[in-house]
Amino acid sequence: MSMNYIIPTEFGRFALLFDGTYLFKYDRTLATGQVVRGKGTFDLGTTGGVYPSVKFNAGVRYAIGGFGVGATMRYIGRFHECADTSGQFGGGGQCFADSTYRRQVKHYDVYDIYASYSFNSLAGKTTLALGINNIFDKPPALIYNGFTASTDPTTYDLLGRYFFGRLTQTF
Repeated sequence: MSMNYIIPTEFGRFALLFDGTYLFKYDRTLATGQVVRGKGTFDLGTTGGVYPSVKFNAGVRYAIGGFGVGATMRYIGRFHECADTSGQFGGGGQCFADSTYRRQVKHYDVYDIYASYSFNSLAGKTTLALGINNIFDKPPALIYNGFTASTDPTTYDLLGRYFFGRLTQTF
């Protein structure tokens, strides 16, 4: 579901943004015929990432004239990770095989902010933007069975806090 609601006022434009997904199911059938229910677990993590029930981006923007500011929240819901049959995490445990040793990986939320300024020139429209992603420098979720850096780089941003600048020219 996606929503972008703009509220024009005499003091500028406010916008509310939402772009989210709800995963009803994600099943895979193994060569043996066994069905693996990937929703809400890391069972299929080595073949495509984390499959939590809920993921979304939400934000708010304000603009007046050529000036704009905004803030965004990126959210990844919780899921389960299982240990191997000896109870050790990091050994490639899969919940569909044995869910005796199961832990819940907490939800993950990071916040971004930006400011921009646009102006017209003989060359067209120029926009300058500055921002900070992951302003609280939150590390990615710890996934013991994850291949890279004990997490899932296809789902989580590994950079931590970073600053950016962008120049856009429209002719």
